[in-house]
Amino acid sequence: AALQARLGRGLAQLPLAFARGRPSVALHVRRGDLERGNFRATPDTYYYTWVERIRRHLPEADVHVWSSTRLGQWHGKAVPWWNASDFDGYRSRGMQVHLDSPDLAVVWAHLALAHVFVMAQSSFSFVPATLNPYCVIFPGAIRRPLDSWLDGSRKSGSFDAELKGCMARANGHF
Repeated sequence: AALQARLGRGLAQLPLAFARGRPSVALHVRRGDLERGNFRATPDTYYYTWVERIRRHLPEADVHVWSSTRLGQWHGKAVPWWNASDFDGYRSRGMQVHLDSPDLAVVWAHLALAHVFVMAQSSFSFVPATLNPYCVIFPGAIRRPLDSWLDGSRKSGSFDAELKGCMARANGHF
């Protein structure tokens, strides 16, 4: 907790795109380094479903998506596996999409300081998730999740209560 607080203070100095006075939700949608169909590319529907659930409790949430459309490599040639239009589903659902951000520290700051952070199956997600003191939802395929994280792949009858409890850690911080 002390390390979280110390590193979080440094990240808080970076410029954030979140709307003031509203709950912030950050999604890391891993795409750029993966070809289409790769099992580590969590389906868009997973993220859409999570945002719907979160908005049921936080209808005024300011939702942002971070991802990449960088070119992949296939037999030594650059291949464009993803493009900006692949994120139109997020935009049409009222989410702000940030692609190919040049300053990865600023991206991490958003993910680490969001009131709710929906992770990707990714080491890039893991680092800011460990720094996030609020609500972290992981896709179930993380080897060592922190005890406070919510397993987003699990289905149980108490899931709604668990989500409320997770989001309650951010109460008073909007």
